[in-house]
Amino acid sequence: MRVFLYDLISALDPFKYPHITLRSPFKGFAYMFKLVLFFTIILSLFYIPEVADIPHALEKQVSKIKISDVNGKFQVTEPIRFPEQKPIIIVDTNVDEPSESVMLFFSKNSLFYNGNKSAYSAFLDMSKPDKNIVSFLRLIVFLIAPSLFFYLFLLFFVKYFIISLALALLIASVLDLTSWAVSWKKSLNLAFFASTWSLPLEILLSPFKIYWLGPILTVGKFTLYALPIFIYLIFAVFALVCIIRYQQEKTNIDIP
Repeated sequence: MRVFLYDLISALDPFKYPHITLRSPFKGFAYMFKLVLFFTIILSLFYIPEVADIPHALEKQVSKIKISDVNGKFQVTEPIRFPEQKPIIIVDTNVDEPSESVMLFFSKNSLFYNGNKSAYSAFLDMSKPDKNIVSFLRLIVFLIAPSLFFYLFLLFFVKYFIISLALALLIASVLDLTSWAVSWKKSLNLAFFASTWSLPLEILLSPFKIYWLGPILTVGKFTLYALPIFIYLIFAVFALVCIIRYQQEKTNIDIP
């Protein structure tokens, strides 16, 4: 942890990049892995109050469930969303298909987990829908909590790993045509460590309404935001200038 925190502080200073980028690219990869993990753990702490409130919140929503016939089928008077903002679970028996893209969706006749459809009979005794739904929801929430953490970690890590590779490739390819050539190793380390400013910003703001970050492109589950990318690129340029100046100064010293 001490080494990681030292690297994190060092990575905030562009003037240290001439030395940071001399490391093995694997160390740069490991640093970004730890960076995403560290701030994803901090992000998960934001959800502790909501997780602690799960039993109370689910009991409160039971009033929306009512039995519709003697066969034990149930319906809700209005959609149940948990949590209320950015829900991961929705119960809406007024529709046959999910009306929103969430992790767990209860429709009129089926259960959808990440879009995969299953019959209720595989999970619940519908003769006691109110108690079964609450117990099942509570169990599901606690079971998916670890997978949700892993999902968030993987989402941010893969996203910034791809961005870092693209930036490193761009730097190495473009500068190779000039007298300011920077090796692939340095370019890759620069891209990994330069995410220190933008990556935590995006992770820690993800639970909130971050439309003001300026979404510019969405590909599947990945969304690029203008502000983090702008910060990332500006800092990378500053660090790159420091690296080039260091290389030139070193070259001048080496020339007899």
